[in-house]
Formats: sequence, C-alpha cells, structure tokens
Amino acid sequence: AVCSVNSIEVSWRPPTKNAERIDRYKLMIATGTGVVKDVYQGSETRFRIVGLKPNTEYILCVKCMYDDGSFLWSESNAYMTRL
Repeated sequence: AVCSVNSIEVSWRPPTKNAERIDRYKLMIATGTGVVKDVYQGSETRFRIVGLKPNTEYILCVKCMYDDGSFLWSESNAYMTRL
C-alpha cells in the first residue's frame, strides 16, 4: 500500500481458488472508532481511497464476490496515513 497524508492506495491479488468465477471485489475500510464502509466495488485489483484524515490508522479488507453469491474475505490490514 502507498500511504499519503489523506489517501491510501492499495492493490490485491485475486484468490487462487475459483478465480474464473470471481464477479467483483468490495474494498471495506474501518476506522478506530468502528465505522465501516464500502469504498470500492468492481473488477479492478487496485484502488486509491481519498479524503482520509492525516496521521490516522485505517483497517482495510477486501471481499471477493463470486458469481453464485458466495464470497471470500481477505485478511485485514492496518495502514497509517502520514502527517
């Protein structure tokens, strides 16, 4: 991930299991106060989240959605925006 004062650019790899059945990805962001929201939904494997607060920790997680409605979560990772 690339972190700046008010943005985080993340990329991810598709899961190896059932990769041909992937419909889309959802990128979720959480703050330390527990606010969770979707910031991206689509087929790309890279996204830049903007409008973030400086010097703040954010937790990101990707949800891989399959064509049959099933899904797979990535591990959560914490990132810190710069001062």
